[in-house]
Amino acid sequence: MSTTPYEELLAARPDDRFLRYDISPARVERALVSADAVAWVSHHPFRGVRWVTALGAVPGPAAALAVQALALTEQAGEPAAGVTVPVSDHPFLPLEQRPPEGNRWCWWWTDREPGVRPGEADVVDLDPADPRIAPLLAHSPSASVDPDDDHVVRWAGVVSAGELVACAAHVEHRPGIPHLASVVTHEGHRGRGLASDVCARLTRDALGAGAPVVTLGMYTSNDTARGVYTRLGFTVEHSFHSGYLPERAASG
Repeated sequence: MSTTPYEELLAARPDDRFLRYDISPARVERALVSADAVAWVSHHPFRGVRWVTALGAVPGPAAALAVQALALTEQAGEPAAGVTVPVSDHPFLPLEQRPPEGNRWCWWWTDREPGVRPGEADVVDLDPADPRIAPLLAHSPSASVDPDDDHVVRWAGVVSAGELVACAAHVEHRPGIPHLASVVTHEGHRGRGLASDVCARLTRDALGAGAPVVTLGMYTSNDTARGVYTRLGFTVEHSFHSGYLPERAASG
């Protein structure tokens, strides 16, 4: 019986939670496997473009496989728009295939409900059509989904005096696996733990409903968010460098 590209990846790295819980098997078009790394070509879940991602046990091999995968997409006449590699592999990419500096992020996960926060009682579900969501998201340039995104399963937030002051979305990169996105607090209400309240509620509800894990991504430079997710019990699994290829970034 033949195996799918995704099954090849998982067979090579069966204990990798990122592969198991973030990658949708249906999106993986091609897999490359070596002794120390894996790489794959897929459609990016939010950007809607072809993308190359690689993972490795030591610096170097993941970048090498990513370069091979990028070449294969060129040969097929469907070139990838961007690439994601471990931070340690970014220097090993050729300059013409190296995303700009600064696009570093971490992938986190948890399978345990966080400690109960008193502020969770103030967290409410939001209608995606709520006109207050979009203006709040403008307070964060890194918000990754908006109210019109069809990947959103649930919006939740905190309302104070009729104003939406914090929100977050439950999305799913892989069906059935909750991923927290667009975690935003209004600039005038930061420092009160509102993001922690919203994330705790979404995480607790998802795990309580039977999800095996809850995941999220965070830009490495966001020290405030790092404290929030650490206190809620999330653990970093991977640190990535990700972005459009230089020629795509320049033209975009």
